[in-house]
Amino acid sequence: MKEAVVLASGVGKRLRTLTREIPKVFYRFVGCELVKYPMISLMKNGVERFVMIVPEGYEDYGKKVLKDLGVEGVVIENSRVELGNAYSFFLSEPHVKSERFFLSCGDSIFPPEALKNAFDEDEFHIKLGVSKRKDLIDPQEASKVLVDENGRIVRIGKKVDEYNYFDTGVFIMTKKVYRLRDAFSWSEEISLYQVLQKAVDLGMVVKVFDFEDAPWTEIDSPEDLNEKVYELMERIKEGIPC
Repeated sequence: MKEAVVLASGVGKRLRTLTREIPKVFYRFVGCELVKYPMISLMKNGVERFVMIVPEGYEDYGKKVLKDLGVEGVVIENSRVELGNAYSFFLSEPHVKSERFFLSCGDSIFPPEALKNAFDEDEFHIKLGVSKRKDLIDPQEASKVLVDENGRIVRIGKKVDEYNYFDTGVFIMTKKVYRLRDAFSWSEEISLYQVLQKAVDLGMVVKVFDFEDAPWTEIDSPEDLNEKVYELMERIKEGIPC
């Protein structure tokens, strides 16, 4: 897969004491804008083109990221960020060229090797990157996933009581997922995990790939930043100028 959608439209209210008025994905951590970390890991797995969704008024920021990394892509402004990251995802539809493509949240931090199990040629509509590791995350904040013995998702959400994995915010999508847009009224915030649960409920094939021992985290608050996270960022960007 040579294409990826990156959701970079969150404003990051809980990080405002650090980032001030800049959306968190465009704030520099360890000398590199936050959104570049998932993009670099995707690039190191062969991604050459990005569709980036940014808040309204931040198109130039997104274009600068693409230019800095030397990759092709398009930047789409989202004027309704209050409707959640699922709304941002569906905005990407007219701009995606590939039948299968990666999708990553702009604040998901993971090393390139986390994707080593992502490239199976099995049939699916959605494949979610999952992990059992919780040393760099707040388990209370993470989406939980219940996966059956065949690697298919049964339930996913913030309040799932029975689960065996955490949702890493990294996916492989197929274009058929865009059909789910009309399953929501868009009168309130919709998260990606709700899209996945809707896909499961409608009988679509929703599977997982395992990050295994690869470290990962999501940057939502100052508490998510520590020495181990900074070390992970340093390792991800190795060999790529920011």
